[in-house]
Amino acid sequence: MIRSIIKEVQKPEPIVALWNWPLPFWLMVSYIVAFGALGLLPITTARDVDITNPDAFSWFMAGNIAALIMLWVVVRNIWSALIDEREEARQNPAKKQTAAELSVRKLLGLTESHTRPLWIVILFGFGVMVGVDAVSLALGRGGVFPIGLDRIEQDMIDAWIAATIFYAILRPLIEAIIFQGILYAALAKHLEDNLLAVLITAAVYALFYFLQVVGNGGWLTAYWGILFPFALNVCAGIARASTKSTWSAVGIYSLTGLFILLSTAIAV
Repeated sequence: MIRSIIKEVQKPEPIVALWNWPLPFWLMVSYIVAFGALGLLPITTARDVDITNPDAFSWFMAGNIAALIMLWVVVRNIWSALIDEREEARQNPAKKQTAAELSVRKLLGLTESHTRPLWIVILFGFGVMVGVDAVSLALGRGGVFPIGLDRIEQDMIDAWIAATIFYAILRPLIEAIIFQGILYAALAKHLEDNLLAVLITAAVYALFYFLQVVGNGGWLTAYWGILFPFALNVCAGIARASTKSTWSAVGIYSLTGLFILLSTAIAV
């Protein structure tokens, strides 16, 4: 089974990315800026909350705002790349038909699976992440949860609603698009090795989260800042590369996010 999955992963991508290195890294930086400057700052100011120690509702609402802003930024950038490709196709008749068939959705891989049914791949990836979480608990992680969930209480209904939207819908969508739809696609294009592209994307994803929790120490940094995001992104990346569909990554992120929420609700 593993050998067949690797073969599926290494099959050429049906659509080659129209962008290069600057775009995915610029989007990651923009995501962090959007969270802080456009999400957390106005919300904490309006609610008279300390921005250096925001409550759970402020944290998740900032994340939701940042995700919505980034969805608009991503679509705008990919649409611009598509316009440039169509302009180039006018000068090159050989590319005209190919450019005409492209769309933002196809370029981001938001299409049906090319191999196994999406639901099977999503459930398999989710099962792996449940196993990773179980191992971490056996090793002594205890009740250490990601930033945001570490300050939520049972009676914070508004915070739970904001967290559910964040973990189940908006964060899975924007992170799958940025990392599997854009960064992985660019790496696969330049490296011509999809499995290596998956691993590098996972390493960048882990670094992205590590930089947000570095300095906290303990399981928060080691697990939620390195091990968990790396394992999650490897699962999502293999799913994306094997199915050629970014929806598979969205599904794994979403189910894993709901699992984290449920684990937190039981623990608090």
